[in-house]
Amino acid sequence: MTFQLPVEGLVTVTVDVRGKRIRIESVGMLVISDGSTLWNLSKSTSHVTIDNVAKTSSPFTDPASLFEFSEHYTAAIVSHSGRHYTLDLTPDVHLASLLKAAGGAEKLTLDLTVNGKTVTIVKAQVSSSRGTQQTSALRITPLKKLRDEDFKLTVTSVMKVTDLRE
Repeated sequence: MTFQLPVEGLVTVTVDVRGKRIRIESVGMLVISDGSTLWNLSKSTSHVTIDNVAKTSSPFTDPASLFEFSEHYTAAIVSHSGRHYTLDLTPDVHLASLLKAAGGAEKLTLDLTVNGKTVTIVKAQVSSSRGTQQTSALRITPLKKLRDEDFKLTVTSVMKVTDLRE
């Protein structure tokens, strides 16, 4: 999934559903989980925090949960006119930490058009404590092949490392 935010710029989310791996990247940050280890890199400070993935249910143990809207979000219809709906999606506590790391998102608002069995996202907005940002160029694309190196972070000598693993 890729989308553009006015403050963060281009955000790319790559999820390996079978391997339970996730990569979230923007101009300023990179968060990677291979299912057991979590790397959080601030690109501006070259500071990386490394930690174990929590054993409890979280998006880092099951990244597919990001896309399981009926199970992991509370939905409320804000407005409805004909085939057009505005829907607020509030993430559950398990997703809230991941969305916070990916730009501070607290709520998603989707403008949808329904045509038969097809639902098209016309507009998406992300609300956070810093205000509401409209996404643009929202695209969800299935990938045929994933590269293992996309789910690993190579720590370089210029990076400041905080390793919280025990």
